[in-house]
Amino acid sequence: METDEQNGDFQRLHQLIPGTTDIKGFVDGVTRYAATTLSRATRARVECAVT
Repeated sequence: METDEQNGDFQRLHQLIPGTTDIKGFVDGVTRYAATTLSRATRARVECAVT
């Protein structure tokens, strides 16, 4: 069963696709999203990058 929080997270991730004009913008958005979501879940600062 999905929670409202999970639905909101999915919507934000889905909005990255049409909201960016290039792959760099999309990857930057995904890494920000991942860091924010993991930081919230663990209650510790998490940094994220793609190499």
